[in-house]
Amino acid sequence: MTPTATATASPTPTEPAVPSPTASAPAESEFCGAAIAEIAALHKTGTPEVVLVSGTGTLTGWHLISVRGEQRFDFPDGFNLDGSVSILSGDDARPNTDIELFWTAKNVWNNSSHDDAELYDCAGALVSRYDDGG
Repeated sequence: MTPTATATASPTPTEPAVPSPTASAPAESEFCGAAIAEIAALHKTGTPEVVLVSGTGTLTGWHLISVRGEQRFDFPDGFNLDGSVSILSGDDARPNTDIELFWTAKNVWNNSSHDDAELYDCAGALVSRYDDGG
């Protein structure tokens, strides 16, 4: 018996797989971590009442709380803090600007009792607390 030759297929060269680039939005924690802010002052008496917040970055999703009354101010979407901004309550409505944000025409802060202010980032973490000393 004579051996028969068998044909074998030669491998076809293939290109290595190249991962395709994908665009992704920053994770929420990265977005929140990009802004730095703190409550610099709280003026409860007089008109308007003013909370001064200083820092830098986009404060979308951030909020401010009057601890005693649990009133909440949500920063406008896309608001970019560059220095400081005054959050006003207890005065006539006015348009928001880069340095003033309108909360409400009602008085928010309790002037006869202790009423601290708290600032929370977009992940819900407390980042600043202002003791009103009352």
